[in-house]
Amino acid sequence: MTQEKKIWDDLEDHRRRLQNTTLASLYDSSPHRARDYRASCSTLTLDYSRNFLDDEARACLFQLVTSAGLQQSRDAMVSGAIVNHSEQRAALHTALRSTRQTPIFSKFGQDEHPRDERPTFIKSRQDCKNFTRAWRSGEIRNANDEPLTHIVHVGIGGSELGTRLLVDAVRSSRSAGKAATNEISFISDMDYPRRQEILARLDPSRCLFLLVSKSFRTEEMLHNARAIYAWMRAALGKSAELERHFVAITAEPQLVQRADIGLNIPTERIFLIPEGVGGRYSVWSAVSLSAQLLLGSEVFEQFLRGAECADEHFLEEPLQHNIPVIMALLGVWYRNFWDFSAHAIIPYDYRLRRLPEFLQQLEMESGGKHLSATGKVLEVKSSPLLWGGHGTNVQHSIFQWLHQGSECLSLDFFLAAQGSGKLGHTKTSAHCLAQIETLMRGAKTDAPSTRTEAENLPHDLSSTRRIAPYCALEGNRPSNLFLYRSLSPHTLGMLLAFYEHKVFVQSLLWKTNPFDQWGVEVGKTLAKDLLPMLEGDSPASTPSLRDSIELWQAQACRKMKSD
Repeated sequence: MTQEKKIWDDLEDHRRRLQNTTLASLYDSSPHRARDYRASCSTLTLDYSRNFLDDEARACLFQLVTSAGLQQSRDAMVSGAIVNHSEQRAALHTALRSTRQTPIFSKFGQDEHPRDERPTFIKSRQDCKNFTRAWRSGEIRNANDEPLTHIVHVGIGGSELGTRLLVDAVRSSRSAGKAATNEISFISDMDYPRRQEILARLDPSRCLFLLVSKSFRTEEMLHNARAIYAWMRAALGKSAELERHFVAITAEPQLVQRADIGLNIPTERIFLIPEGVGGRYSVWSAVSLSAQLLLGSEVFEQFLRGAECADEHFLEEPLQHNIPVIMALLGVWYRNFWDFSAHAIIPYDYRLRRLPEFLQQLEMESGGKHLSATGKVLEVKSSPLLWGGHGTNVQHSIFQWLHQGSECLSLDFFLAAQGSGKLGHTKTSAHCLAQIETLMRGAKTDAPSTRTEAENLPHDLSSTRRIAPYCALEGNRPSNLFLYRSLSPHTLGMLLAFYEHKVFVQSLLWKTNPFDQWGVEVGKTLAKDLLPMLEGDSPASTPSLRDSIELWQAQACRKMKSD
């Protein structure tokens, strides 16, 4: 038996030992649990004291990650070694936010010599800073020498989610008490009504469109870019210098002019995404140029420094105090030993309302695999389903399921200690802490212990006693609390980087590749093949597709036309 297999077996023994205890008894029996089951970095603290863990089980989990070769693997990732083996690429997202002066050599493919990536990163960051300075000083102007004032970010998935989260979180923090402005819009999918709704509010002569796609082949971005170009041409006329209104952000600059958009975007308006940075890890790159234009380069630098702070913590902090390692081990603990199929993300902070969506892509696209990095079928389950929403809104929806549903899952809560509007923030904090406590301890009643007993009570008894069994909560729902002083760009950078590292550590334990996404690519290919079938230009390739297309055509009642 290998050492790793023995640790897995030992952890299963610990799970059996703990399954008959309660979270409340674990907490109450240890006077120092609050202190011992916390980890901090800068102004952020992870409280993981409300979990099915004791010192023995936790120590065994730390043995598991050590036996998986964490130190060697994380050193390989940050040094530029090929860790994405299916695509023969490095994973260089940590290098994007590093201030270290040491070279970062990486190699792409089998036949290329390693090259130092730092000069490319430094130039791209400086290009973004220069353009941001020009934008914020009013130097980016239209053909009539009027300043462009409205930013429109055109991208989808990793080319949009992180940037939008950053904008929402930081802009809301900085504009508290000020009148709302309409300085930025996001266009992502190909939904025609939604795009037209956004464009109808804009003055085309004052818009700057940022076309964001790492490959510059993303169908949604190209579709929207062509529609926007036609809209601009119709509004401003054939003689308008539309190139003044567009920027491209990509890892394939040579494809920009061949994209059949109708534009000849000049080289100085093309900003580079490093080849070794995956889409869901690209918020630290030129992908977030629109956020830099809106918020300023200094704010974006604070965001990067927060992420770098998390990187240093991940690389240097002992396992017992290492936040992303603890996060990852808890994820594996509940997925593989307690058989939890889902994990909830609950920010009690409106500014983080898009965090569940961002983390869904990061974790499920990275960990939703059934094959190992070497192509073997996994022996254990990988990423759970991530879901969630903004509290207190979700207290009126999913918390019923969380408290009284027939399944159990784990949760991450997010709360700022300081917030705007003192009374409202205090009430929000009270709701967050109350939900965490109730999920752990449940709610007991003195009423009949079963629903049948309640139904057999004499009818003259009070309705309160009759419904009491329905109000009982079992509790024993484990959760983590991320408590931070305030939601600054630095704090947000730390949070997102911690989750990136969590995903990486989990991939070591599951033996998956967290940097590819072939399931997504296959679906996109099939969608392209389907288009001529829907338009009637080619026959359906399977009976099931034929039946679906016939149903679609019957409902449409006419041949689909381009919008």
